Amino acid sequence: MVMVTGRSTLQNAVSLTAGQIISVVAALITNIWLARVLGPEGLGLLGFGTAIVAYLVLGAALGSDLWGARLIASKKYAIPIITGRIFGLRIWAFCAVAILFFVALPFLAEDQGDRQILMVQAGGVLAIPLALDYFYQGVQRQFTSAARQSLQAILIMAISLVFVRSSDDLLPAAAAQMAGAILPAAIILIIAINRYPIGWPNFSAASLVKTFSRVSPFTVSAFVNTLFFSVDILMLGILTGNSETGLYVASSRLLLFALMPAGIIFGVAFPILAAATAEQRRQSLNVYALVLGLIAVAGTAVAFAMAPVIIELVYGPAFLPAVSIFGVQMVTVIVISGRMAPGAGLSAWGFQKDHARSTAIAAIVNIVLNGILIPLWGAMGAAVATLISQIALYLVFTYRLRRISGVMVVAKQFTALVCGVIAFGAVLGLGTLLSGIGYLAAGIMLSVIVTAAAARLLGLFRWPEIQALLRPPATE
Repeated sequence: MVMVTGRSTLQNAVSLTAGQIISVVAALITNIWLARVLGPEGLGLLGFGTAIVAYLVLGAALGSDLWGARLIASKKYAIPIITGRIFGLRIWAFCAVAILFFVALPFLAEDQGDRQILMVQAGGVLAIPLALDYFYQGVQRQFTSAARQSLQAILIMAISLVFVRSSDDLLPAAAAQMAGAILPAAIILIIAINRYPIGWPNFSAASLVKTFSRVSPFTVSAFVNTLFFSVDILMLGILTGNSETGLYVASSRLLLFALMPAGIIFGVAFPILAAATAEQRRQSLNVYALVLGLIAVAGTAVAFAMAPVIIELVYGPAFLPAVSIFGVQMVTVIVISGRMAPGAGLSAWGFQKDHARSTAIAAIVNIVLNGILIPLWGAMGAAVATLISQIALYLVFTYRLRRISGVMVVAKQFTALVCGVIAFGAVLGLGTLLSGIGYLAAGIMLSVIVTAAAARLLGLFRWPEIQALLRPPATE
C-alpha cells in the first residue's frame, strides 16, 4: 500500500479539466451521432430509458458519494472503515434496486423491444458498487476520477460509432452505455485495491443501518437532483410522444454539457470547503461562487446569442423546434450554477439536513409544475417547470445558509451576472459580421475574453485569495 497524499488544487483542477474536455468531446460526438442516426423518435425512446436508469443509479448509490468524500477529506486515517461501509451499503442497495426494477419492468414498457433496451441500460447500474470517485475526491487525487470519466465517454463513443448505423440500432446504443459505465469502474477498483488501504465490503446489518442513517440526508439531496434532471423526461415519455421527448432530450444534453465545468469546480472545491475553518468559510465560498458564476455566464452568453446556430450545427434542421426549449434551459444553467455555491456550503459544513429539507421543497415544486405544465406546453412546459423549481431551490439555499452560518454570496453572483450580460452583447454584435461555425468559434473566444475583462475591471479578482486555494493540501 502507498501513502495516501493529496495533490494541489491546481493539479486536481488540471486533471479534472483535461478529463472533462475529453469526456465532453466524446459525449458530444456520441450525442450528435445518435441524434442524427436515431432521429427525434429514437433519441426520445433512448432518453426515456436513461431517465429511468437514473433512478436505479440513485437507489444503488443513495447519495453516499458526498458523505464519503467529506468524511475521507477530514478523516483519512479511517479510509478502510469508510470505504468498507460504503461498499457494503452499495451492494445491498444494488440488490434491492435490481429486484424492484424487474418487478416494475412490465409497467415501464409494454413493448418487448423497449423492455430489452431498458434491461441493457439498467445493467450499467452495476458500476455504482464498483466506483471509487468519492475516495479519490476525498483524498484530493482526482486524476483517476478524470481518467475513469474519459475512458467511459470514449468507450461509449467508440461502440456507438461502430454499431449504431440506423434508426433500428437502439439496442447497441444501450449496450454502449452499459459497457462504458462498468469497464472503467472495474479496472480502477482493481488498481486501487492493490495501491491504497481500501476496505473490504462490510455487510453487517449494524453497519448498513448506521451508514444509511448518515447518508440519508445526502440521499434526499441526490434524489432531488435526479428529479430535476430526469423526472421531466420521464413524465414527457409518459404524457407525450417520443418525438416531443426527443426534442427535449436533445436540448437537455446540451444543458448537461454546459454544466460540466461546474462539476469540475465542485469536485475540486468541495474537499477544500469541507476542511475550511469557520474563519475561512466566507472567503472560500466567495471565491468558489465567483469562479463558478463567471464560467457559467461566459458559456450561456454564447448560447443565448446563437441558439439557432448551435442547434442546427449540432443536431440538424430536424431539431430546430428545440431552440426555444434550449433558451429556457440556458437560463436554468445560470440558476443552477448560482445555487451550487450555497448548496455546497450547506453540504460541506455539516448542514446536510438543511440541504435535504431545502431540496425536498424544490422537488415538490418541480413535480407539481411538471404535472401542470407538460400537458399544456409539452417539452416547453417541462423546461419552465425545471427553471422555476431551480429558482426556488436557489432562494431557499441562500436563505438557509445565511441564517445558519451568516455567509452570503449573492453580491458576487450578481456581479458575475453583469459580466455575462456584457459578454452577451458583445457576442450578439459579432453576429452581424460572422455566421455558422465561424461565428460559434469566434463567439466562444470573445465571450470568455469579455467576461474575464469585465470581471477584472469590476474588481472581482483577488489573486491572494485564489492562490491560497491553490496550495497543496496538508499530508496526513
